[in-house]
Amino acid sequence: MRRKMKQLTVFALMVVSFSSMTRPPATIEVTLFVDTDAITAENLSETCNFGQPAGISNEDYTIEAAVGDEIVWKGVSTSDPENDRVRIFSIEHRQGIRAFGRAKLKRQNAEESRVRGIISRGKPGEEEKYDLVFFVVRGDDRNVQRFRIDPKLRIIK
Repeated sequence: MRRKMKQLTVFALMVVSFSSMTRPPATIEVTLFVDTDAITAENLSETCNFGQPAGISNEDYTIEAAVGDEIVWKGVSTSDPENDRVRIFSIEHRQGIRAFGRAKLKRQNAEESRVRGIISRGKPGEEEKYDLVFFVVRGDDRNVQRFRIDPKLRIIK
């Protein structure tokens, strides 16, 4: 009986200590800021950013997340947020690990402006390079423009 009690105590301590070392899954919002008045295919680096510090390009911008975390990408117009829309269309794997378990994440429906994905694989330090495909809709203009930039995702503990 005494031995069984010791084993239960050791097991309980292991469970408590393991649970304190892991963190619950997080939801990470990634916002793409776009100057919808000025954007062209030639000036993406000047008209789009993720709010990163100066000197870090969109291509070098890196999201850090753990397996189990949900990432939500959304877009915002910086020049006319009341009338212009930035719609994230898809997240497409380019190289490295396939952190989401598949090559492409898409928005839920045609009206959705966000794309969501839950990281299902990867080890700390591994990276995925991906394309973020988005559309710019100016006011009621039916002339929708499509753009693509390629940031990174790095797996953390």
